[in-house]
Amino acid sequence: MLNKKRLTIAVGIIISIIFLAGSFYKVDFHEFFLSLRRITIYSLLLCMFFICLSYVARTFMWRITTLSMKKISLSTLFGGIVVGCMVNGVLPFRAGELFRAQYLSSMTGLRRTSAISTIFIERIMDINSLGCLLVLSFLLGIHGLSQRIVGIVLLIWLIIVVAVTLLIINSEKLEKNSHKLTFVPQRLLEISFHFLAPLNQLRDVNKIIYLVLMSLFSWIFTYLSLFALIYHSGIIMKYEAALLLFLFVNLGFLIPAAPGALGVLQLAFWLSLSRFGVPKEQALALSFAYLFVAYILNTGVGLPFFLRAHLWAQRKIVHDEQQTRDVVSNNVEGPELK
Repeated sequence: MLNKKRLTIAVGIIISIIFLAGSFYKVDFHEFFLSLRRITIYSLLLCMFFICLSYVARTFMWRITTLSMKKISLSTLFGGIVVGCMVNGVLPFRAGELFRAQYLSSMTGLRRTSAISTIFIERIMDINSLGCLLVLSFLLGIHGLSQRIVGIVLLIWLIIVVAVTLLIINSEKLEKNSHKLTFVPQRLLEISFHFLAPLNQLRDVNKIIYLVLMSLFSWIFTYLSLFALIYHSGIIMKYEAALLLFLFVNLGFLIPAAPGALGVLQLAFWLSLSRFGVPKEQALALSFAYLFVAYILNTGVGLPFFLRAHLWAQRKIVHDEQQTRDVVSNNVEGPELK
């Protein structure tokens, strides 16, 4: 298991190095550092503010998907989201999502499988809303958005939507006929049903509409964070440039680079902003500014929540051990009293 984790991290680092090397090929470092100095504190703070608002929107999404199982405080849910983003900034393959599920499980007592399922629902909503934004951008004729890119992304989007729809439709039927699946280990069946249970929420049209709206709000705030960052960069078509950058960045996050999508993010900024005449040095400077903002926010806010979860887990272990000792002590003393 340890070797597998090391291999995963190594692959992520190698991907980052390759993309970074490609991004910095023939870069004028003097111009790069000048571009860094031109980025204003106001832009960084505004960027951080909108990223934080996107986390708040996701908090309300998570509140709805977990409500059928347990009422959880917004503080706990917000902490889980920021902690997950903090871990994603260190480990590849979106490992923060699994850590986020573990965080929720340890803080609330929910099954980890059910927590993962609620995060899966969130990702489904994200894919739907991102697909809608992509189609809208293409119809508006956003500069630099080719028909080929749109076609590939929409094909992936359609496959995921069809697969999830079939899963939801057949989940209830699968559970009813579980007694026929004698060749499947009972433990695996239990895990599968705990995962599928939260997905039944997607049968509720009102809930779907709410989740899609919250997902759209989250994406809009993410777009505004990028727009705030490039606003004073001298780009003429700022709104279109920020939208194309938004699409490239979120597609780039699908690539398992580490740490924090380093290299992939630089490539996304360069490829998208170059279509609007932005020099590579300036695009790379903006990408590192965005990484810096995300790192400061995720670490500054996520670390206290992480430590809180760690202390909570330690206290639970101590409490369980104390209960075990009490039970053993009562069992020993009982016969002696008799």
